[in-house]
Amino acid sequence: MSGATESAHLLVATKIATFRSESEVNYEWDEAKKRTDSLSLCCHRDCLNNIGWDHYLRGEYEQAIGWFEHACHLKQPPMQDDDENRPDSADEDEPAVPYRLALENILLTLAKMGRLTEASARLQEYHRWFGRLPSYELLALEKLGLRPDVIYIRFCSEKYEGIG
Repeated sequence: MSGATESAHLLVATKIATFRSESEVNYEWDEAKKRTDSLSLCCHRDCLNNIGWDHYLRGEYEQAIGWFEHACHLKQPPMQDDDENRPDSADEDEPAVPYRLALENILLTLAKMGRLTEASARLQEYHRWFGRLPSYELLALEKLGLRPDVIYIRFCSEKYEGIG
């Protein structure tokens, strides 16, 4: 993909947050979906995540979670026979590493909605993949009533308890 095409997609992604109507967002998203094959996986995830943030900032938390989940679990499309430049993909049976930023946003959104039990479970998923949360996320989640470091310590103690 050319740098100009990638830049155009990033521009669309950043402009979405400035739209004032859901119909504008949906129109631009429908147009972008027609050309998702021109997006790199990273750019595609970022676009989905940005749409989620647009919903989050409007207080539309359920919709935001849907977009964040989509970004979190978006996989690289299967290799085509003529796609020689792409590295071999991981085993199809292995779970793909989730998009870290989107998973952090899911945690924040669940905590904002008061769904702390669900947020705690997803936080353990985060710990399995990435370890301890960065300090800026810790502080945000603590302000919303979640205790990420306590959950992390429990996660580590359970993990090492099984070893010894």
